[in-house]
Amino acid sequence: MLARPTNMLDRFNLRSPMDLDLLDRLLSLGAVDGRLDERCELRASSTVAQARSAQREMPYHALLAGSAVVEGPGLEPTMLHAGDVLMLPSGEAHTIVNRAGGVAPGRSRGEAPETVTLYEAGGAATILLCGRFLMTPAAWRLYRSLLPDYVIVRTNADMKRMASFGGNGEAGEVGEVGEVGEVGEAPDQQDSTSSRLSRLLALMKEETEHAQPGHAAVLRHLSAALFGMTLRAAMHGTQAPAGMLALAAHPRLCEVAVQIVRAPAQAWTIEEMAGIAHMSRSSLIRSFGAAAGMTPAEFVTRVRIAEASRLLKDTEQSVAAIGEAVGYASEAAFQRAFKRETDLTPAAWRAVPLPPTEPPRPPRFVSLGGTVEV
Repeated sequence: MLARPTNMLDRFNLRSPMDLDLLDRLLSLGAVDGRLDERCELRASSTVAQARSAQREMPYHALLAGSAVVEGPGLEPTMLHAGDVLMLPSGEAHTIVNRAGGVAPGRSRGEAPETVTLYEAGGAATILLCGRFLMTPAAWRLYRSLLPDYVIVRTNADMKRMASFGGNGEAGEVGEVGEVGEVGEAPDQQDSTSSRLSRLLALMKEETEHAQPGHAAVLRHLSAALFGMTLRAAMHGTQAPAGMLALAAHPRLCEVAVQIVRAPAQAWTIEEMAGIAHMSRSSLIRSFGAAAGMTPAEFVTRVRIAEASRLLKDTEQSVAAIGEAVGYASEAAFQRAFKRETDLTPAAWRAVPLPPTEPPRPPRFVSLGGTVEV
């Protein structure tokens, strides 16, 4: 069940480079690929239905024009406008509803019956991009443990910018964060994270409207960039649910997380981490657990196993060498930790073939007044 969204409040100025360094380091642990599958123009009573995502996939939707209402189990209705990006790390059920036409049932695809269904909210066409962020199983496990069930980031000129999260937090207050240009328009304000995200959406819009040579591959790269840009925008706020975004909002805890991701092989102790945070041991354990949703030691383990998973796939180093490289004093200790986190031994993980890479393809264009499944 999805929790009620947590709205976060911020002036959207950079607090320090530390939170961005955390994002940079985590992105280096788990590479993300992107796919733009659909560009949909939805008119009255039209529906786009998408099944719950498979593992290692996180769906996203970016509204280019129009407006809609998103809701789901445990999620109060939230208005989406042009320039908004909805990312669903959990792949849980969501609906975007045309109130006048009611909620039509969507059909599922895959293991679970849940759907993501998009409905037009008004008479004018709602135009949106529907895609997926793809990642390795190890990266998916890491991001899923550190991200809320869903993230909504807004870059709309006609409303105050805010970000909303769902997953494990209580509702927060709504506050002003500044304004940016509409999708497709060049922002004329001071350069900021929000205006950069707005320009990225504008570029994706242009690429779908005016195909140029290589545009399928270009859209693939732009879609991948959208993952990092959306998280970057979401990190500049407060009251996020436990995970990476809450860590980023706490400068001292963020410093601890950055140092761990920079050097996972270090023999980390609570005393050392407490010293970095300028906290007592008990305060660090309590504060880190509340922010991250896990203990500092568990965070160290997650980062180590993510790096080890990458090395097992990307290099020919021995299991023992990789275990030592990520901080384990013995191969036996590494084997135990790896199996505890992944349910596989390092050798078995290495032997599992990666899913085939999907070749870039142009997005489908859908203009309809009925229903389409993506």
